[in-house]
Amino acid sequence: MFQDMFGEFTTGNVGRGKFILLTLGLGLFLIVFAMMIGGGIGVFERLGGTAETLGVQPLALGTLLAFFAAGIVVAIGQLNLVGKRARDIGWPALLLVIVYLFLAPLIWIILAVMPGKQDVGA
Repeated sequence: MFQDMFGEFTTGNVGRGKFILLTLGLGLFLIVFAMMIGGGIGVFERLGGTAETLGVQPLALGTLLAFFAAGIVVAIGQLNLVGKRARDIGWPALLLVIVYLFLAPLIWIILAVMPGKQDVGA
């Protein structure tokens, strides 16, 4: 799983089913991560924490950096999967990754629907 998302970009193929599951898994990871941070902040406020007791700036900066880091990890995994899926259906991986940055939903649907080569499991 991690080898497909974060492994070598220039090699490997990903079937349709695996592509769909892994990309949706990355999105679910980001949602759960955001909910955990939001829940932690909510619990802190319910327990009587105020901006003066903890300091809003360090908490806000730490949360922002955590979201930024998680977003970078998800973006790298997503682009790697798009490149491998493009290679599976016979398209140039690097070109499709660049186009994917601008037309992500459309390209994702095309990659999820297009059949791949017969030697790669779906």
